[in-house]
Amino acid sequence: MLSLRQAGTSSKNQYPGYLQSWYQVTYGPAMRIIIDFADVDNALSVLPTGQSGNVLSDYYDDRAQIYADGEFRKMLMNKEDIEESQIGTLTLKTN
Repeated sequence: MLSLRQAGTSSKNQYPGYLQSWYQVTYGPAMRIIIDFADVDNALSVLPTGQSGNVLSDYYDDRAQIYADGEFRKMLMNKEDIEESQIGTLTLKTN
């Protein structure tokens, strides 16, 4: 995992107007991503809440602490990495 400080940012909220409250904030980000397009296989991301949008899921808030700590996880960007890490396969079929 990589922290925001390691990525070269001292705060995850360094945007003009953030502290001045120019806009009322009622929702948070859906995803934070760092991609170097010259090295896409080493892209990093974090979902501020969790992997699932279902509040009853064990994965609903499984990434919240990682986000709060300013950390990221390596994204799986190529087929070989995805297949090596998968825990199952879901196949959808039409009637």
